[in-house]
Amino acid sequence: MQSSDPADTKSLFIRYKPGRRFYVFVISLFLASGFWLLNALNKTYNEEIEITLKYINLPEDRAFSPVPYRNIKIELSGDGYGLIQFRDVAEEDTVVIDIAKLHFESYGRKERASIPTSVIVNDLKSGLSNNMNVTRINRDTIEIVTERGTSKELKIKPDYSVTLAKGMVLKKPIYAVPEWVNTNGPISVLDELEELKTDHVYLDDLSEYQEVEVELSYNAKLLQPEVSTVRLIAEVEALTEGEIEIPIHVENIPEGKRVRLLPQIITLKYSTGLSHYDFITPELFDVVVNYENVLKNPSKLPVTIRTYPSYVNVIQYVPERVDYLIMDLEDKK
Repeated sequence: MQSSDPADTKSLFIRYKPGRRFYVFVISLFLASGFWLLNALNKTYNEEIEITLKYINLPEDRAFSPVPYRNIKIELSGDGYGLIQFRDVAEEDTVVIDIAKLHFESYGRKERASIPTSVIVNDLKSGLSNNMNVTRINRDTIEIVTERGTSKELKIKPDYSVTLAKGMVLKKPIYAVPEWVNTNGPISVLDELEELKTDHVYLDDLSEYQEVEVELSYNAKLLQPEVSTVRLIAEVEALTEGEIEIPIHVENIPEGKRVRLLPQIITLKYSTGLSHYDFITPELFDVVVNYENVLKNPSKLPVTIRTYPSYVNVIQYVPERVDYLIMDLEDKK
């Protein structure tokens, strides 16, 4: 049984010298490929091409209402060579439309001008092969509508869902950078806006500082903010616990009545971020009992914590119900 030696096989390739037939084959293959390519380019094809549009010289006191189409799609029929040439021109060039050169007609607070898309296509076809035909355009005209425009700074409103790791709390509400964005658009639209929302973002199990880039959510056909994305920043810190005594206030006391509570304070256990701990005072809390509950003849009045800071977690408070005495003011000497 014979086995092939790799070294012998390699030497066979080294000793091989292409002969006349090999060169004839290569030349024939090259010529055949060339003829095939020429024949293919001379055939008729259909292709859809997208043309980008750019608008310039919009007056400073005007705004698009809405923003006109940014592109048109055309379907061409022609030989392969002409289609390749046209496609390269369409993809590399942007068609510039000069607003100052258009004729606008007024109606109400708006002005309108129209451009036939055939004009745009004919400009692109000039100088190229005449063997091409436009078989379809996705729109007949480009309509440009403007109205009185303005610029206004809008506050960014972050839209998010957040969960925090155990033992952590937000140092401050999640905020956007920048917090305000200068926005251009029609006066009729901007007059009713005070803020721009972001796309919704999910922030899960936060245990440290986090920063994410998010898109703004707005009507792109009417508004043009100076930026389309902002950064949302979440600052977190460790929780710490504390206790504080807070006086109880009685609300809705009728004229001529006085209520004495027993006791008159609650002891509240809370948790908050370390940066807020030294600034927690009774004045930050509104703890009340409602005199109207007396009409229900309870033995004790329920205590309600009506307001407290957003950065404070109420763990518990005692008492949750208090005794009370009702006195008539005129009987007091």
